[in-house]
Amino acid sequence: MAKMVVYTGETESYCGCSDYSLLTVGKTYEVINENDRGFQTDYTLKGVSGHFNSCWFTEVGITYLAVASKIPVKGECLKNFVRLENGKWRNMEHSSTILKIRVIGINVYEIHTCNTIYVLQVKK
Repeated sequence: MAKMVVYTGETESYCGCSDYSLLTVGKTYEVINENDRGFQTDYTLKGVSGHFNSCWFTEVGITYLAVASKIPVKGECLKNFVRLENGKWRNMEHSSTILKIRVIGINVYEIHTCNTIYVLQVKK
């Protein structure tokens, strides 16, 4: 299944990108390539020339269950956690930047990052 993303209107980029005016706010795009550049991951989009910061987009319909040992902090990345993908736990080094956190239970959080939504349980 192709990864689908929606452009949010963001324009900042650590490593430089193609011209954001080529994108339409609220439009859904298909990602045909992801390039991890260290501080930034860029998307190549079907039908659009260039490469664009992945933090400018939200992924359509992607929510993961995850477990971490530290309480999440807005503006930082979630580090060294596991997330459930296709019925298997996958070790993750870091997430993209946390944009929003909502407490939904004791040590359970809904986290919105640049690219993904997590339902996170913090185990101490």
